[in-house]
Amino acid sequence: MKILFYSNVFFYLATVIAYTLEDGVFLGLTFQFFFGIIQLIYFLICRGRENSEKIKSYLNLYIALAGMMILTIASLFKFLHFEKSITLILISFIPMLIASYFVYITYLIQKQ
Repeated sequence: MKILFYSNVFFYLATVIAYTLEDGVFLGLTFQFFFGIIQLIYFLICRGRENSEKIKSYLNLYIALAGMMILTIASLFKFLHFEKSITLILISFIPMLIASYFVYITYLIQKQ
């Protein structure tokens, strides 16, 4: 599971770096899209393993947050395309917070 944790950290940092580049919003969002898919695959791998009840509850919270985020973006996207600051927070900052939480979960799993 250390490989899963380190690769998760690598993709997380690559996404953050992509956002910090000049005109990096589009590049960051592109990296974030693929990072989200990777994290969902990692989630399925983690769910298939034996984990403590504490880790299982963390994973359940992660998938609930990710699901609510996807539903929120899908339902509000057509209303928020005029308000750039709210849209940017909704599609970049909040998902990266959820991704940070999953990086923490993979850290706890590899520490076991």
